[in-house]
Amino acid sequence: MEYNNPVHIAFIDFTKAFDSVKLEKLWTILETTRVDRGYINILRQTYDSASAQIKTDLGITRPVKILKGVKQGDVLSALLLCIVITTVIWKAESDCMSGFTIGGQLISNLAYADDISLRNSSQRELQKLLDCLV
Repeated sequence: MEYNNPVHIAFIDFTKAFDSVKLEKLWTILETTRVDRGYINILRQTYDSASAQIKTDLGITRPVKILKGVKQGDVLSALLLCIVITTVIWKAESDCMSGFTIGGQLISNLAYADDISLRNSSQRELQKLLDCLV
């Protein structure tokens, strides 16, 4: 409003964000960070051996191996999810070079956990950013 520029915003809520994380992609992303490889290996071993059982009135099911998703309800999983989402957004930003420049810095989104708003001054550029995000 201050500069009388148009703003186009797309709101994204990643459905079942914790469940949708592909573990192999998570490990690939973590290996590109400064996270110690030993910690990554511990995480991999924890997730590789993860299984779940369902308890009903009829009893408990056999264990089922968990093949994707980070565990919900703990601080580490929230951090892992944020690392994945941040990496995806950074890649989309660098591929599309789209957003607003404020103080020499490209700003294309506001994000909180799995809720993101992408913004641009043109509808076409916003669509381009959305296409890069997918």
